[in-house]
Amino acid sequence: MAKKQIKDPEKGLENVEGALNSTESFIEENQNLISWILLAIIVIIFGIIAFNKYYVRPHSEEASYELSKAEYFFGEGNYQTALEGDGAECIGFEGVIDGYKRTDAGRIAKYYAGVSCYKLGKYDEAADYLKSFSCDNEILNLEAELLLGDVYVELDDVQTAIKQFEKVAKKNNQILSPRALLKAGIAYESLQNKEAALKAYQTIKDDFNSSDEAREIDKYIARVK
Repeated sequence: MAKKQIKDPEKGLENVEGALNSTESFIEENQNLISWILLAIIVIIFGIIAFNKYYVRPHSEEASYELSKAEYFFGEGNYQTALEGDGAECIGFEGVIDGYKRTDAGRIAKYYAGVSCYKLGKYDEAADYLKSFSCDNEILNLEAELLLGDVYVELDDVQTAIKQFEKVAKKNNQILSPRALLKAGIAYESLQNKEAALKAYQTIKDDFNSSDEAREIDKYIARVK
């Protein structure tokens, strides 16, 4: 049997001391460089804090204020002014998007702009806004996806509209999924695809029977049987 080699503890200690001496030598030789690096890190950290405090936060608050003015006109059904502004006090959703791109308000404004364009019959513009919209609110994202399907219907691109509706339906949202399925069924009917329409309607009846859409779904089912 081969004998195990016994490590010399003194030799290991010498290696540790050698490493420590090398580190100390490096620090002594590069003291100025290390000091500058630490100073740069401190400056960057304080720069980020100052940027958030004196620019990002006020900029976000200003964006929210401008968004609220456009939302007022939107709530009144004045979609043109909500979208483009009134040339005086309100810059409109377009102004919020252009002036406050990186704020939450700037992102939400894209959704409102998409809805406004849809209401005004500007379907190509509505599609552009809705496709570029994204936020942290899952429901609002689904609302935008659903409306994008409606936009495609208006653009006579029914197949793409159906894909949008089915995309929303697959999310299994108790409010928006049955609405999306109903829209998909109607779109399938317009293409004379009664089998696919029936499947969409039946899914509402089976999986979303407590939804508003389920209350009258039997008449849709009867229509395609």
